[in-house]
Amino acid sequence: MTAPTPAPINPPAPTAQPPQAEPPAYTPPGTQADLDKIIESRLARERAKFSDYDDLKTKAARADELEAELGSESDKAAKAARDEERSKANSEWTPRVVKAEFKAAAKGVLTDDQLTALIEDLDLSKYVTDKGEADDEKIAKKVAAFAPASSGAGKPPRQLGQGQQPPSNVKPGDQGRAMAEKRFPKKQA
Repeated sequence: MTAPTPAPINPPAPTAQPPQAEPPAYTPPGTQADLDKIIESRLARERAKFSDYDDLKTKAARADELEAELGSESDKAAKAARDEERSKANSEWTPRVVKAEFKAAAKGVLTDDQLTALIEDLDLSKYVTDKGEADDEKIAKKVAAFAPASSGAGKPPRQLGQGQQPPSNVKPGDQGRAMAEKRFPKKQA
């Protein structure tokens, strides 16, 4: 068995590289006309890069049109089936949404019996926007039209969820002073 020959220890000498030419030194333009010429040539080069943009845009639009025209029959059938299912689903849930909006708008304005009678006689599809959403403005107008006229007397005070409301004969600030006096009694001397 012979042993492999070892590689030489000294690497080969590097080859001489040709001297590199130094870039020319920068010389500023001498006049405004020279500077304008430099800027104009730079702008012309940049405009040339995008000169065919409009052509490419029209070609892409035409390709999209052709693709739409030549779409396979299965694609057209699938789209028609999706549209049919979407309209079927919309016809199922839209009345529910409109009824819910009527209930929300009529809360505190109409009784349950009045609301039921109102909804039974309505074509709920008239209260749907083009986007398929409930038309809140039309619903509010219809509820307001059926709301009984009230003078506001005898109505319970509005509850805003902020604790107890002051009676109507209490001046603003009196209740706060009373609470402060209760919480921080005056010290007796």
